[in-house]
Amino acid sequence: MAATECSPRPKSAFITGITGQDGSYLVDILLEKGYQVHGLVRPSSQRRQFLSHPLRRGITLHYGDMTDSATLMQILSSITVDEVYHLAAQSHVAVSFQTPLLTCDINALGTLRLLEVLRILGLEKKVKFYSAVTSELFGNEAPAPQTEETPMAPVSPYAVSKLFQYAITANFREAYGFHASNGILFNHESPRRGTTFVTRKITTQVALIACGLSESFELGNLNATRDWGHARDYMEGVWMMLQQPEGQDYVLATGQASSVRDFVEAAFKVIGTKIEWSGKNESEMGTEVGTGKVRVRVNPEFYRPVENENLLGSAAKAKAAFGWEPKYTLETLVEEMVLSDIELVKSGRMFSTTNLDWLIDRGVEESENRSVVNSAPSSTAGDTYKASDGWSTSGVEGSEQTECSSVAEAADLPGSEKVEFALIGAAQENVNMVVIDEPPKTEAGGVESAVTEQIKTEDFGDVDVATPFTVTESTKMDSSILVEPATPSTVSDSETTVNLSITIDSEGRVTKVYNVSDLTVGENITLPTAVSA
Repeated sequence: MAATECSPRPKSAFITGITGQDGSYLVDILLEKGYQVHGLVRPSSQRRQFLSHPLRRGITLHYGDMTDSATLMQILSSITVDEVYHLAAQSHVAVSFQTPLLTCDINALGTLRLLEVLRILGLEKKVKFYSAVTSELFGNEAPAPQTEETPMAPVSPYAVSKLFQYAITANFREAYGFHASNGILFNHESPRRGTTFVTRKITTQVALIACGLSESFELGNLNATRDWGHARDYMEGVWMMLQQPEGQDYVLATGQASSVRDFVEAAFKVIGTKIEWSGKNESEMGTEVGTGKVRVRVNPEFYRPVENENLLGSAAKAKAAFGWEPKYTLETLVEEMVLSDIELVKSGRMFSTTNLDWLIDRGVEESENRSVVNSAPSSTAGDTYKASDGWSTSGVEGSEQTECSSVAEAADLPGSEKVEFALIGAAQENVNMVVIDEPPKTEAGGVESAVTEQIKTEDFGDVDVATPFTVTESTKMDSSILVEPATPSTVSDSETTVNLSITIDSEGRVTKVYNVSDLTVGENITLPTAVSA
């Protein structure tokens, strides 16, 4: 009797942080190589709604959190995995100064929870483990270039939490025989980078300026120097680490250092604009050559409490061990980011895409004539925005604000009898009320323009609202978001009005801001239907 041939089981990977920039590129790489991919996703109504769409073939998602050992145990005991890629983190340096306990719970203890679950399940000799750490470990005084042997002296709660992650990963490798590798990755960016990071802030703002939708923007420390590469290159290197016969620690870097100022110049160069700098420190400005328009200003509010001034890495060990080299230069990276953001501005999708997009099977979705943006839950109808006391503007990322993609004129919006807000993928119930302050009046009776501000994540409860926005002809907002039952209301032209309307995408992020003249202070405006962005 002839022996039956069995097809080998495809490799299987488990990714924490699958919805982040790095996770999205790692998914692409693993699927191309025939892997079955399991991903950890934090549970929220918005993610569940978004991920109700068909996923790409080969992807399975599991709801859980790095602070929940029991769920991690349940997930990993129910699946077979060959490789674990631990990418999940609270990764904003500035936010870590505001939330050091949460940062350490997620980054430091979260890593320990995951490793301990793998050990308890007896997987230490069966699973290869990747730990994503950071060049922020090296601190201020490390000589360049930094390597795997460079002493570490972190200067932020984020970096301190990552130092624990680095050390506990090495400890489990030595104590329990794990095939565990730390990836000390220097800054890596892409068009999929979150818009609260300084590089993506720069490219989105340059795109808005190129499309005539913005005049200038503000940054913090222009002298900060980083070694910037492309996330796709770095995720290729991460996969290569786990193909080695034993776990080790590797630096991935381009070996080329550039300042924030250099990044700004490279971004403007893509749209054919040269920037000339004048002034020093907080008075420094970037002016467009030829027109004299100020495009970039320094705002000390965006400075970090402690800054890593000079980070430059050497990936010599990775090159020698498995031949890794970056393919992108700074110029090709910046060009890709700026051109991508220009397309997003033109298509009206700036800030409306998320890294959940890369998990969705677009072919199935298009065949069913479904759109992610138009898939708002029915609970959006009837949500109310009340004009009364203003709302919170504390920046989520501190030094890395940016502005919204689109500002429309009042004539583009509904008339004064009723305002229909464009709200897509609304937040959970009881977190959807905007309160607006009465704007100050000029001597001529007009409305003074407001300062650009940013939404505070906590104000949306379970919604991840970290995207800043531009408000025009309106008031500065400075309290909080609440909820009240929907109450239909009309607006009279004779009443005092304020000027704000927002669109929120399926992940709860602000995508558009309109100049509206039809909201009355102290009145409720009902959202009758969900409106497409």
